Amino acid sequence: MKIKGVILFILAAAFLSNTLFAQQEPVVRWSFAPQVGTDIGVTLPYPISKIEGSFNPYPDILPSLGARTTFRFRDGWTFAAEVTYKTVAMTADARVENQKMRGGADGSDQYFTGTAFMESSFTQLEVPLYLKYMFGKSRSHRVLIGGYYSYILDAKFVSEARKGFIGAAPDNADDLITPDNPRRMDFSGDLSGWDIGVLVGYELGINSKLNMGIRVMTGVKDIFRNESPFENSMIHLRGTLVVSYNIFETGNR
Repeated sequence: MKIKGVILFILAAAFLSNTLFAQQEPVVRWSFAPQVGTDIGVTLPYPISKIEGSFNPYPDILPSLGARTTFRFRDGWTFAAEVTYKTVAMTADARVENQKMRGGADGSDQYFTGTAFMESSFTQLEVPLYLKYMFGKSRSHRVLIGGYYSYILDAKFVSEARKGFIGAAPDNADDLITPDNPRRMDFSGDLSGWDIGVLVGYELGINSKLNMGIRVMTGVKDIFRNESPFENSMIHLRGTLVVSYNIFETGNR
């Protein structure tokens, strides 16, 4: 009986010690990681269905550099914040019919029919904030949803009518445009100094510290500061591939 009692006492003590240890383990886990990535982004007319013609964007593939911090507030759920320096740039060509735009010498509206070229570039500090739900073995699969704010450091938006005609009214050929005599319009001064939008994505934990993710972000406001010089609004849309490595961590996984 004494031996059985000792065995039961040891088992009970082990159970209680494990239970107390588990209760003392921190639930919250914080991490900090440098982050590198690449962006493919375009500036799109919205709604694009209102464009009478074709619009063909050619985004540049450019690097980004930043850092992120994560805070696990409950089992399977993490809040994350990032700061990233990046440039999102593209060129595009379009074939439009009676595209309304502000292009007169006095700032009046004009209508263009023909082919055009567009170039845009936005250098920015981007601050994504999002929730991350972790699932699967070792919580290695994560779904991201949230938003972002961008402070625009430098921006360019240039449109060039290359072939066609421009008029003060639809279908009026008041001025012919040829490749030898294009009409270049620089709207960089009309651009807004900030942007805001939504973010969705997926992240894979490759190991305990290395993570790789992909996300899609779209703006919800016009890129222009006041009234758009075009008939349609213009918004940002981009895809991002990122790799991060946790260099500081607290708590348990």
